[in-house]
Amino acid sequence: MEKIAIFADADGAPTHAARQLPSGRWTSKFGKGIDFEHDLETLNGDPAVGTIVRYMRRASPGPPPPPPAGLIVVDSLDDNLECVFD
Repeated sequence: MEKIAIFADADGAPTHAARQLPSGRWTSKFGKGIDFEHDLETLNGDPAVGTIVRYMRRASPGPPPPPPAGLIVVDSLDDNLECVFD
């Protein structure tokens, strides 16, 4: 199964999405070329990202793609990280 989590702000507007990896951890994109792997709880409720409002899943169409080059693994968000949504 492929799974995603949708985040929203206090008004319910979508702000972010994260995709679950085969390892069980999650991956997110922040800006151009900034992908990182994290636990879902790392982002949930963060003012820059919002709160999880929906989980979605679908049958996997095949083997997952390889992780992107330059993947950054973090355990928490740096206060200086700027979120840019393209």
